[in-house]
Amino acid sequence: MNYVVILIGVFIALPSMGQKKQADLIRQLETKRITLSDGSKITPAGNSVDLGGMPVNLAVSHSGKIMAIGNIGQIAPSIQLLDLKTDRIISDLSTSNGQFLKFSYNDKFLYALSGNDNKILKYSVSSNGMILNDSIEIGDKFSGNIFTVGIEADERSNRLYVITKGENSLYVVDLKKKLVLKKLDLGGIGYNCILDKYSSTLFVSLWDASEILLINTISMQIMKAIRVGENPNDMVQSSNGKFLYVANAKDKSVSVIDLTQQDVVSVLDANLYKDDPPGIAANALEISEDDRRLYFVNPDNNCLAVFDLTRSGATRPIGFIPVGWNPTSVKVIKRNIYVANGRGFGFEGKKGTMSIIPEPGPEDLGVLTTITYRNTLTKKESAN
Repeated sequence: MNYVVILIGVFIALPSMGQKKQADLIRQLETKRITLSDGSKITPAGNSVDLGGMPVNLAVSHSGKIMAIGNIGQIAPSIQLLDLKTDRIISDLSTSNGQFLKFSYNDKFLYALSGNDNKILKYSVSSNGMILNDSIEIGDKFSGNIFTVGIEADERSNRLYVITKGENSLYVVDLKKKLVLKKLDLGGIGYNCILDKYSSTLFVSLWDASEILLINTISMQIMKAIRVGENPNDMVQSSNGKFLYVANAKDKSVSVIDLTQQDVVSVLDANLYKDDPPGIAANALEISEDDRRLYFVNPDNNCLAVFDLTRSGATRPIGFIPVGWNPTSVKVIKRNIYVANGRGFGFEGKKGTMSIIPEPGPEDLGVLTTITYRNTLTKKESAN
């Protein structure tokens, strides 16, 4: 017999796995529940790896063998490398700021932005770790009005694209000559950029303007601005190149852009409750390797929202996955979900963590959804 879970106006249908078995799994998971210093609760799913500082950005090598982790913070900013075969840290290198990262196409190099130092750091990467190879300055390091944030690499044309939020610009950098080829005014505070998989278009998210810009990388002209939700930040493209998914931080939603129509055709609502307050932090999102699921990071509720992309017209999650404190980034590699938790599990002396979660089937997702709502009930009730 199928059953349902109804929580504060939210209706989620769960497949039958036997009520006793489900109850046993929930009790088992709840032994891992942690009460944080702010009074909220987390029950991190899967296994975990301790990280440094505050992990905020993940980049995966094209071979799928290594993941780079950017940790920020005043105490110990660093870039770490995680071996995706063993899930062990193989390199931990201190840096001025490692927030936005991008691997080269041959995986021999990792490019990192250094924030208010206004330079691009180039690291040589091997199975033994990484070392600083070179750097490219895009402005005076004492010029605080630049501040690099988003990066994309196009080594077929030997270019890097760099977003700066201080002066609302896109820098086009020649990798061979280490020179800025062009500086384009974006007309708003940029957050990130990604290249279209099948064309010469660069997508740029504008945090304050609630827009996605489509920029022709040949003419370096803005072709179109597409209106999305409030505070757009992370973006991911479907493997067939037909859709662009945009995370909207304030709305806690995903704008689905049909790239043929060049317009939003759907909005996915990632909120747990209808009356959830606006989001206050950047999000992240990722598509499963088979393009069937979309995972949306919700840092306000310490969870992932899971969407079934095969269900035409569906705009609500099919479930939620509880993770660590303040999740910031997500990647899917070979049916495993990797989530960077910016504040880890909240233990004294611990920093960030990585949650590693096998992609759940319908029954396991039902259990994880129940756990997620139980974690948030106390926080919601205390807020009311």
